[in-house]
Amino acid sequence: FNHSDLPAVVKAICAWPAKRFEVPDLETRAFLALLYASVGDVSLVAGIFPAPIVYLLRDLEARAGELAQALRSGSLPGWL
Repeated sequence: FNHSDLPAVVKAICAWPAKRFEVPDLETRAFLALLYASVGDVSLVAGIFPAPIVYLLRDLEARAGELAQALRSGSLPGWL
């Protein structure tokens, strides 16, 4: 489903801005997804299919230290 076609009420609860979907590098896009999801209070995790949620949690496990460093320092990793 195209993010730009979502109803306003759904866009308002999305953790990710539409611009994140335009990032061509999948590894960068995945890290940004984790970063955006980590800066707010998560009260709901939903998806049309379960696989993207599983992938997000796997990325969180793999990149937890790097993500914590980015959140502490307020800067992105050099590889981004």
